[in-house]
Amino acid sequence: MANKNDNKAAAKAAEKKVITTEVSEENVKDAIESENKVGKMFEQAIAELDDEKDKKKKETLKAAAVMAEYTIKRKVLELRRRREEAKVTKETVAAVGKAIDDLANDRITPRQWTDKLEEIAKKESDGFNDVAKEHQKNVKELRDNYPDKYCPQWEYDSWNRGGSRPSWY
Repeated sequence: MANKNDNKAAAKAAEKKVITTEVSEENVKDAIESENKVGKMFEQAIAELDDEKDKKKKETLKAAAVMAEYTIKRKVLELRRRREEAKVTKETVAAVGKAIDDLANDRITPRQWTDKLEEIAKKESDGFNDVAKEHQKNVKELRDNYPDKYCPQWEYDSWNRGGSRPSWY
């Protein structure tokens, strides 16, 4: 089967060579002009142009959809981080309130109160660090789901427009 197709292709190629080699003084001008006509190529060019326009629109829509999905997930992660930070802050406020109450009711001395404040500040710092580490882990996981050409550039552009600091900064 392949031999028949090869033979047909070779025969057609030979016919084309024969046609192009049969140029004489009388038909040389017509042969050159017929080779330079672009009627069929013009239609092909218009079709290719339409295909390129469609491809560009498709790429734009794809990028917009991925960007929207990424942005929504990223903002939800940030909301989650802020809620966790709020919990840490509430615990700190409650602990400081209890410590000052203990000081006011003579359950602890001023020196113990100072030590307790240092302990509370350390717990708060550790809590914020844990929240930040968890958030960074989640953001990295999110970024791993998207091609490199998407998320970091969007984060940088958002930051340039006055948005939040990029995760990689």
